[in-house]
Amino acid sequence: MNVLTRKMAKVRQKASALVDAVNDLEKHLDRDPLEEKKEKNFLTLYEAADRLGLHYNTIRRYVMEGKLQAQKLGTRYYVNPADLPGFELNEKK
Repeated sequence: MNVLTRKMAKVRQKASALVDAVNDLEKHLDRDPLEEKKEKNFLTLYEAADRLGLHYNTIRRYVMEGKLQAQKLGTRYYVNPADLPGFELNEKK
């Protein structure tokens, strides 16, 4: 192989890696963050309130006060269901 052929092979290899990276990025950007939360079974504040037997405003207040962890996505908050059992125990004390 001459020098030019080796350089072209390296350029093709880097271009291929770059195309793969762009494709991965496009897949990530095409994902709807709300769908991702639904896939992971995150709960809306309404759903969390229903599971805990509390009013929506109570759950919202607990989130604002930092008593219940939630993630904000846009204008909505989502609660991990795994956080609810420990929260239920703390609230009954």
